[in-house]
Amino acid sequence: MREIVRQVLDTLAAAGADRAQCWVTRSEKTELALEAGKIEGMFTTHNTNLVLTALVGKRKGTQSVNQLQDLEKSAFEAVEQARGAQEDEANDIAEAEDGAPEYNDGPESCDRDMMYSRLDEFLGDVQTRLPEIRITDGGCEFVSRTMAVGNTNGVYISARSGDYGCGFTFSAGDERATGSMNYTYAAFRDLGVPFTERGGTGIIMEQSARELGAKALGSKFTGSVVFAPEPLGNMIEYFANAYLSGSAIIAGTSLLKDKLSQSVAGKNVTFVSNPSDPELCGIRLTPDGFRAHDMTVIKNGTLKCFLLNQYSARKLGRPRSANYGEHITLLPGEMRRDELISGVKRGLLVGRFSGGAPNDKGDFSGVAKNSFYIENGKIVRPVQETMISGNLLDVFNNISGISSESLSTGINKRPWVRAENIVISG
Repeated sequence: MREIVRQVLDTLAAAGADRAQCWVTRSEKTELALEAGKIEGMFTTHNTNLVLTALVGKRKGTQSVNQLQDLEKSAFEAVEQARGAQEDEANDIAEAEDGAPEYNDGPESCDRDMMYSRLDEFLGDVQTRLPEIRITDGGCEFVSRTMAVGNTNGVYISARSGDYGCGFTFSAGDERATGSMNYTYAAFRDLGVPFTERGGTGIIMEQSARELGAKALGSKFTGSVVFAPEPLGNMIEYFANAYLSGSAIIAGTSLLKDKLSQSVAGKNVTFVSNPSDPELCGIRLTPDGFRAHDMTVIKNGTLKCFLLNQYSARKLGRPRSANYGEHITLLPGEMRRDELISGVKRGLLVGRFSGGAPNDKGDFSGVAKNSFYIENGKIVRPVQETMISGNLLDVFNNISGISSESLSTGINKRPWVRAENIVISG
């Protein structure tokens, strides 16, 4: 990989780049696929991708190529694109950092027999315990990937990873009714745990089975919402994009752009992003060529940093963040999941959320799917697709409980939370 990076940088320099950067990614995916709920077959694919970045003064050009035979042409096109681009003082390439030049995570090869065994076990378990579940497609995979980045500042870092993953699309159905579609996905480094225990797959399927016979809510009120980990993830990502991202800060639309070191959420809210967490399949390198380090984004409700890459940090004259938020996790609390539900006078348990991106102020609205009506601390019945709406700042300032349990998807770990004063209608 180092030799390929050197060749790319030399070619970019010969084409006229003042400074240059190169990403190389090589991957091998072994996939065991399902079709109509049955194991269809195993196959392996290979992929190589190079991303060439050329700087001519403060002008930037980028090209992608998947084979070295096109290298000279792509280097020329990257340089020509840079020459025709607008000057921007924020354009740059990664600076050299102290630290080991290589990361090596996860198994180096796929255990095909064990992968088949786990998938077969999963299908049998679902058929026995949850006969209402109809799996339409999905399967499991092993991806071996090596990424390397180098540039004319003397940077060279490589990261090898071996990750398994399992994902399924399914619905529940019987002679009475058919439920809405649902899905799960989880990534992991070993095959020591059944797939039903990965990423909450078993829990989500059980909820789908319980959803059969759902009826319209038939009313509108302001109440409590218990977000399961997956829809909580939607809310966290919306929050990060609307308020913390470099694009929102540069555009001036973020309501938190001047709130660094100030309270922006409830005191029970702490966001961390820790790629080194051994329970996660951590993303070790940032897209612009830096090591991804652990960081705290919000601590006890106080904003500690924004999510700024090199470009947005230079544009704003602010520090670049230690990583760019790929693993943002809300730390768990002290309540049991059933205590969150028992504390609801009237509200919903939301298993999945489907909605468009919130507006600049963080106002959101969407459909609560795979959800259940709660009254006086008890789950009463499943409800058909019900609307929920509110504001993201209000949600994270009105969290009245966070579960001690959390689920890991391999990319992040998230608990269940109870938030107040959300409009519910259906």
